[in-house]
Amino acid sequence: MPRQQLLKQFRNFHDASTSILNMMSQFIDVNTLFIAKNDQNTNQIVKVLNHDEQLLEEGEELPYEKTFCKLVVDHRDTLVIPDISKDDRFKYLEVTKNLQGGSFIGVPINFTDGTNYGTICGLDLRPKQFTEEHVYMFETMA
Repeated sequence: MPRQQLLKQFRNFHDASTSILNMMSQFIDVNTLFIAKNDQNTNQIVKVLNHDEQLLEEGEELPYEKTFCKLVVDHRDTLVIPDISKDDRFKYLEVTKNLQGGSFIGVPINFTDGTNYGTICGLDLRPKQFTEEHVYMFETMA
């Protein structure tokens, strides 16, 4: 079969992002996978896949300064927090107080010119050790 026929064609961002999060969920045991868009003021959840617990909703908007996504963009690289409750760097965030524990992984999504679109992230209520393979998958999907 020619390679062109093996590549899936997506009609729009919604279809592509749904496929990406569904594929990632088969390889990464994390409750919530999401893609967020930010404008430096607001962090908007544009696509989310929740499993057992509904941690986020599509369309939800939060002040950018109060999110893990801001930390990912500021970090300019993959940010991994295996146990949110044990990392003092993030205790001031409202999201940390609301979750009261768990884990987070996030990667910035940048346009080809280097400007930031947002983030692709994983969030769970359980502490989790993310592997190099998990990090690689997030970076590849971003």
